[in-house]
Amino acid sequence: LRWFLMTAPKMSLIKSISILLFRSPFFRAALSAPMLENSASQMEIKECRPAVLSVAVNYMYGVAIGKEFVEEAELLELAERLQMDDLKKEASKRLAEGMTEENYLEMGKLAEKFMAEDLVECCAEFILFKAEEVEMEMVMKMPLVTCSYMGMAKEMRETLISCYCCRSCSECTTSLIN
Repeated sequence: LRWFLMTAPKMSLIKSISILLFRSPFFRAALSAPMLENSASQMEIKECRPAVLSVAVNYMYGVAIGKEFVEEAELLELAERLQMDDLKKEASKRLAEGMTEENYLEMGKLAEKFMAEDLVECCAEFILFKAEEVEMEMVMKMPLVTCSYMGMAKEMRETLISCYCCRSCSECTTSLIN
């Protein structure tokens, strides 16, 4: 069993290379290439707070992210850097749970920056169904969110048209309202 030392400001973690290789394409590439980090069996993870790195590494080992953890935006960024799609989905889900009228644009920008598909979709749904006042000029600057929003609007329109055509379908009308 080989061990690997990861450091961040004011933190050091010693972890099994096997788990890192299995869970992160980033580490797979870094540790298989003839790099300085590979030969030294250590790597510094820059610009990452210790709590965020700790949560990400624990997640690799199957430890759930605690409810008290609130640095989801930084976790999303680290998940992108480590190329961990499952961690990106989890961070996106947690960010979406806290989406509000005040922060949906910020969430959309994060979704765009880290190409977080789940968060993009949640932002589009929020804009379409929950936002009371939509800043469309800001939304239009986020192409992934805009495309998702437009796709949802198109589906709704097609459903409305087909319901209008049959006119007697109370099931369709009910599903659109809910």
